[in-house]
Amino acid sequence: LLPPLVSQSELTSCGLMTSEYFSNVSAVRGHRFRELSGFIPPGLFVGILARMYQHLEYNIMHPTRTWKDHAVLVLNNERSRVILRCDLDNAIIDVIACAPENEQLF
Repeated sequence: LLPPLVSQSELTSCGLMTSEYFSNVSAVRGHRFRELSGFIPPGLFVGILARMYQHLEYNIMHPTRTWKDHAVLVLNNERSRVILRCDLDNAIIDVIACAPENEQLF
């Protein structure tokens, strides 16, 4: 289904989250969702991504920016990024948004 992503550093190596991008970012917001039972069904994250893909505008979510445990959404003419990260071992889903200005976040 989705190719694996070994580490966070691969986001940088594929050009999505470079130090140049972060030098222009002054606004960062994040939310962490933790399942109390300690178990996230393995297909849940992929299901969330599939539903998002159906409802987002073209090219915000693209298959080249989607992996088994990460996805990067690109918004606001490529100025804002949203990282979705799933840690099945610890039953955590993180949502982290980055943008040059606070107004460009949600």
